[in-house]
Amino acid sequence: MGDRAAEDVVFDFEGSMELARRLWRSADELEAVGVWRFGAGERALASWRGRYASEFVDRANDESAGTAAVVSGLRSEAMQWVQAWVSSREEQNRIVRARAVKEERDNRSWSERNLGDHAVGDDSDSQILFTPCLMSPQPPHFEDPNPVYRP
Repeated sequence: MGDRAAEDVVFDFEGSMELARRLWRSADELEAVGVWRFGAGERALASWRGRYASEFVDRANDESAGTAAVVSGLRSEAMQWVQAWVSSREEQNRIVRARAVKEERDNRSWSERNLGDHAVGDDSDSQILFTPCLMSPQPPHFEDPNPVYRP
């Protein structure tokens, strides 16, 4: 198993969820501003005609497309932080389970370790529950839906 299996994952679990929440809120705020600006542009165009109105429409469309791209990027980045959280949490759960399996082996009697395990095989691994599959926290609140893994 080695010493590396005993080391905890170094990852800011709460910080990554807070960052995901902030990124999602920023996307929501930017999207709301974009909707407001689109409405304001529509009202301005109600009585505006000519070349400058056409240029305004082109610029407004460019802005809307840019805003949509940034909103999408912010949300994508938030979900990538969530995926990093899930991957790190799953790795930490594997480490916790490996420790429990090692403890199960280490706590066996001499006869079980040296006779029983050699005769029928080491069943330490099957004595410890497997780590559960984690559900990803969902936007916009990114609350952890998973119980803490305790083998």
